[in-house]
Amino acid sequence: MLQEIAINKYVCWAVAVMLFVAVFPLPYGYYTLVRIVCTAFFGYLAYVNFALNRPMLASSCVLFSILFQPLIKVYFVKEIWVFIDVITGIFALYLGVQIDKLRGDSES
Repeated sequence: MLQEIAINKYVCWAVAVMLFVAVFPLPYGYYTLVRIVCTAFFGYLAYVNFALNRPMLASSCVLFSILFQPLIKVYFVKEIWVFIDVITGIFALYLGVQIDKLRGDSES
């Protein structure tokens, strides 16, 4: 199953940077892009973590995927979105570390 993980730590870092940049006032199109990328990213990682029998990480990924999905938007004031973006960015960095550990363990 690990060979099927198509996301590496650099993708996680890129998503985290997108989320950290989203705390600044930017055009609405950027936030839509962040929503689409985060939905796909966390949705895929939810699938991977469920397949690896890691229900806590998988459930967290599902939560973030639902929160960022662009079809039925969740509305919060900007200050709350800033907090959510920072927490989610930190979580994306954590997922990058976990993926790197999994790849390191499988190569040993």
